[in-house]
Amino acid sequence: TIGMKIDIDPCNPDGSRVTLDITEKEHGIDYTIAGLKAGEETNIPIPGLSIIVPGVGHLGVDAAVYIAGNPDSLLLKIGLNACAVIGPNNDHNLCASSIPGLNRILPWWVLKGTYSFLDICNSTTTTATTKTNKIKVENVVSKE
Repeated sequence: TIGMKIDIDPCNPDGSRVTLDITEKEHGIDYTIAGLKAGEETNIPIPGLSIIVPGVGHLGVDAAVYIAGNPDSLLLKIGLNACAVIGPNNDHNLCASSIPGLNRILPWWVLKGTYSFLDICNSTTTTATTKTNKIKVENVVSKE
């Protein structure tokens, strides 16, 4: 069982940000990915976490992240993908999401949609240096 906590900071003056905390109790995995910002689309390997795909082999589990827009219309796609580093120099990343057939299953989105945080950003109490306006989403992912 994989756990994922998503911390959304939609009102950050430098652009909306997301932090992920990914856990897997059986193997002692507790991995934080911070600093993800609007305009990014990436797969980030989660150290120590892999799955077996019949006919393919072992694939590392990656956090799949796509963040776009602004607090009024913020597109969030956050989930799990399976990727392998291949090539003669280990210089190419091949993810299940790019393989026909597997791309219907992965990435497996924990959070996917377009959200408006404008009311939250506009109604937040402002101090001289900070705004307090983070949103937390916690979910337990179980793909057994």
